[in-house]
Amino acid sequence: MMVWTGMMFQGIMLSLHTRQPVPADTSTVQGTGHYLFATDSLLYITLEADFHSIQFDTGDDNRWHEARLILYRGRNDSVAMPVELETRGHFRRSRKTCDFPPLRIRFDTDYTTETVFQGQKRLKMVTHCRSKQPAYEQFYMREYLLYRIYNQLTGLSFRVRPAMITYRDISGKSSGLVKFSFFLEDDDDMASRNGGVIAEVMNVAQYKLDYDQVLLFVMFQYFIGNTDWSVPALHNVKLFSPGEGGPLQPVPYDFDFSGAVDAPYAVPDQKLPINNVRQRLFRHYCVPREDLQPVFNLFLERKEDIYSLISQFPYLTDRNRKITLKYFDTFYDIIQNEKRIKREFQRMCW
Repeated sequence: MMVWTGMMFQGIMLSLHTRQPVPADTSTVQGTGHYLFATDSLLYITLEADFHSIQFDTGDDNRWHEARLILYRGRNDSVAMPVELETRGHFRRSRKTCDFPPLRIRFDTDYTTETVFQGQKRLKMVTHCRSKQPAYEQFYMREYLLYRIYNQLTGLSFRVRPAMITYRDISGKSSGLVKFSFFLEDDDDMASRNGGVIAEVMNVAQYKLDYDQVLLFVMFQYFIGNTDWSVPALHNVKLFSPGEGGPLQPVPYDFDFSGAVDAPYAVPDQKLPINNVRQRLFRHYCVPREDLQPVFNLFLERKEDIYSLISQFPYLTDRNRKITLKYFDTFYDIIQNEKRIKREFQRMCW
């Protein structure tokens, strides 16, 4: 059991963010199960820790740091629990890229009962990266929405839950921050929800992969303009095994290098024939035209839902909303034009 041994804290603030009221949390737990991802309503949270130490704990020997999480379930209802925080990631953990690293949070399950965190042990948190540059929050809001879009296309995807987090530094060396973040569903929970397990198989042969799911996977990566992935190297990919000898199925994550996010630090691999991440590239083998149409149809069927996610997400600025929708417009123009389909998806076939 984790024991909170930190310094005495200041009183709890019931209003975390002046732009939005604190809503009631209607997703408290009855019985057992994972309820964190049962809704997409915004969580309001305070994290208290020595964030000065955490922000500089970016080496390979990083450690867990004691912290306290305060979850606001309404204006007159909050619950506090001990947690631990660890810096994570590779590129974004470097202080050359981000002054605030991505985090992993570890819960003491004795304290999560009857909260949305019941059943959770460890979760990844996608954070804001640059503390003094508000635009970075918008990048990770866009990344959050890409996870939500893939949820629209297939249940074999990672669920996410947004949060507005107040970071309170108990060392007194850093000023308080209120920033957008989101929690990412645990690997094993995602697999269990879909009736299988995660397979840690490097350099998997193509014939061992589910053809249809791979085609959806690579088309989604094309849709968002992401080339920062590799199924054989398990780079930003998890392999789902349905059991009973069924084919393995790729599940994507980590989209900050995509054109749809367009983070300032994102650049494509120099080996690829594109100059920037906004250029799309279909990274797959030659696919017969008749095999492409079902996945095109799926994107067309889900277009209204996808666009609604972007249009109705209240925390995006109008500028970021327009940029995102315009980028998706170009994809839909391509998949409804036979000449462009041949050029983009079948150039290796001719």
